[in-house]
Amino acid sequence: MAVFLYRAIAFACGCVFLWAAAAKWNDPQPSLKAVEHLIAFNSSSEWAVLVVSIAAALETGLGLFLIIRSTPPILVSAIVLLLAFTAFLILLWFVPGSPSCGCFGRTRDGTLASNATGIFRNVSLICALAWSLPRGSTVAFGRRSRLPITSATTRAFTLIEVLVTLSIIVLVIVLALPVLSTARRSGRNTESLSMLRQLTAGLRMYADASRDAFPYAGVPGDVHANTTYRGYEIATGEDSLSAQSRYWPTLVAPEFLNVPARAIEFPGTRELLESRGFPPWIIRSRFFLTFTAFVAPEGWTDGDPPSPSVFRAVRWSEVSYPSRKGLLVDFGAGGFVDRGADLHNAFVSFADGSARSVSWFNIDSSLICYPPFAPFSGSNMTTRHGVRGLDSP
Repeated sequence: MAVFLYRAIAFACGCVFLWAAAAKWNDPQPSLKAVEHLIAFNSSSEWAVLVVSIAAALETGLGLFLIIRSTPPILVSAIVLLLAFTAFLILLWFVPGSPSCGCFGRTRDGTLASNATGIFRNVSLICALAWSLPRGSTVAFGRRSRLPITSATTRAFTLIEVLVTLSIIVLVIVLALPVLSTARRSGRNTESLSMLRQLTAGLRMYADASRDAFPYAGVPGDVHANTTYRGYEIATGEDSLSAQSRYWPTLVAPEFLNVPARAIEFPGTRELLESRGFPPWIIRSRFFLTFTAFVAPEGWTDGDPPSPSVFRAVRWSEVSYPSRKGLLVDFGAGGFVDRGADLHNAFVSFADGSARSVSWFNIDSSLICYPPFAPFSGSNMTTRHGVRGLDSP
């Protein structure tokens, strides 16, 4: 009866392991975000994919062994893995702003399982597996041991078993890496497009409350002056166009844009701003607002520098082709980093509120203006004829 109970516990624990592994294979995004948040991987690193792949592979392998053959080394290995997972979840619980681990995948209403659920599950499994360990058994990786083995069911791993187990785990990781990498990239792309639409909606609401104008923090008529946000002057050494293109959310949030600053900044930007003594409400976005929002349409022509009067806040009513004039470009994750085969694409939002992936390098140069006052030229950023022009033919 005791042997049957031990086997039943091992079988149940193996099923839970396989369930958790299946959740990671099916929807790896929650686990990837949790790993990246805790260990602070940057957006171009593949280490998060490797960590999640190894975790899922170990869960798969140990789950199968627990169901098929639950020897003491397997039980101990499962306990050690659960202890590592539990430590990770506890750390995740105490880090501010941590996402859910999604330990059981998604619930019926689409929400993610909480970290507390994962901790409770792991502790329960550890207690069950520890209780099911045969008393007086030897846990050794080999046939020979100095301590006696009480039954045939408690013999240790052989060298062949260890090699086969490692081979299976390595094979699973190799097969899973491309799948998880693609899923991670797809998730980032979807997140980028969604954020672009949300930011564009915030710009539109700001304009509705600001006489139809785009956010403008410069000095009208002076492209070299420092920018001022809510009475706070920013002297960054950048020209007015570059500063406004990056700091524009400072004028829009939080009244018209309710998103965390870190969600729209490059990694490490918040710490850099704090080290320089900037107020916490200053936001330096990775989503660049087009330079054409700060210079009148008549200023976007090649040739001599335009009249100073063109450096002013542009109005939405001046946009001639809303579905074809780009406003925001994601220069961060999903925009110019970690896109694999989409290296030459960028994610752009348009004045009509849409967002999509567009070609950044293979473009019609006749649609781009190269004025002397712009810090750099490119599609969506320095459109010929400004907001009255086209970024996509």
